Amino acid sequence: DSKIDDGQDHYFLWLSDLHYDPQYATPEAYKYPSASCTSNYASPIGDHGCDSPKELVRAAFEHAVNVTAARTPSSPTFVVVSGDSIRHGIDMLFEPGDFHEGAEGRADNSSMADSAEEHAASAAYHSAAMGAVGEILRELVSMLATAFPESEIIMSIGNNDVVPDYYLQLQDEDTPLGSSNLTSDSAGMLGVIYKALSNNGQTQQPNTNETSKNAIITSDDEWTFLRGGYYSRNLHEGTLTVLSLNTVLYSGNFEPGPINEADPGWQFEWMRKILSYCREKGTQAVIVGHIPPAVGSYRHTQLWKDRYIRTYYEIVKEFDNVITAQMFGHLHSDEFRVGLQEKYIYTTNLTMLPFTNSPILLGPSITPLHGNDPSFRIVKYGRRVGSNEFRFLDYDSYRFSMSTDSKWSKFYTFSETYSDASEVISKDGLTSETFLKIVESME
Repeated sequence: DSKIDDGQDHYFLWLSDLHYDPQYATPEAYKYPSASCTSNYASPIGDHGCDSPKELVRAAFEHAVNVTAARTPSSPTFVVVSGDSIRHGIDMLFEPGDFHEGAEGRADNSSMADSAEEHAASAAYHSAAMGAVGEILRELVSMLATAFPESEIIMSIGNNDVVPDYYLQLQDEDTPLGSSNLTSDSAGMLGVIYKALSNNGQTQQPNTNETSKNAIITSDDEWTFLRGGYYSRNLHEGTLTVLSLNTVLYSGNFEPGPINEADPGWQFEWMRKILSYCREKGTQAVIVGHIPPAVGSYRHTQLWKDRYIRTYYEIVKEFDNVITAQMFGHLHSDEFRVGLQEKYIYTTNLTMLPFTNSPILLGPSITPLHGNDPSFRIVKYGRRVGSNEFRFLDYDSYRFSMSTDSKWSKFYTFSETYSDASEVISKDGLTSETFLKIVESME
């Protein structure tokens, strides 16, 4: 009776790191030195070393629509965009220079990089740069709503969604959660993003726990989004809650320093409130963010400040029976992370993750900037028989072969690729125990 109930299967689309560049194929395109992104002869679908042109973003959405059309239901229940929707180097449109932060974080964490960031934040063009972000986001919101009219769309803020990178001036930090009088006009960068994401926003549907389709941000989200860039969505009549976190607040590159250092934007307090409510109702939660609370895959440095790593995992451990999965992006690579068992004390070495029931999944990117092929996932999830307990069951990964046949195709199915663990995947779904068994089978 503990088997996964296949009659309750649902699907969602997971996109990450779109890095949409409307300036592609113009002299203002963002590019690596050897790439041809600035040429008007650049491939319309994009190229390695470039951020994503509109044709690539649109093709990714179109292929996701096509592959879900053959499933039941025929459209994803929801769509996750786990941050960095905006191209790199927005500041470069207004002032010469390289504001690109590299594959994991700013390429230079020195005082010189901090000085450049402060200059960009105080420059006369800063409001214009923020406006450019808003325009790109509005265009993406329209494209998403057109492609997925029946799906809830959930977007998280990434470091490139604010300008300059990692710079986010929080407002009303010294007032308690829920007592701020912020408006979209007084909330700075978060107000710009709020206005863009509320383009199709509607108020909560009457007589239901669920928000309206295509409502990315609504007036109900003002009290948290304008405060810190975070919000939640209720799905399946309130039995599954998705928490969209603003993880930029915890990055070692985050500027300027928050007034409330223990809890920037009061996001941790809000997390506890939402997860406590889920526990009281006997429902589940999924955490979505951009920068993962872990060590990066390239420079092998910690991506969050130590104090926030500790607080985050204290919360996750406290609500371990509530959280189904943790989803992040940022690294532009297809990964999962497995924590240490209880016999290890992670607080003595923060490069080691604690073991939690909910797996930590990292999504691949749409942008081919770092030489990778664009990729996205369709995730299958469902309830366990006789309960409201949701589990991730499996996922299909799709990629665009940019250097070969220039076509979208299925890259792999998780359960088929890790067939040695097929029995435990069938029984338990994608839990941390499942991923641990996979890692142990590789030893």
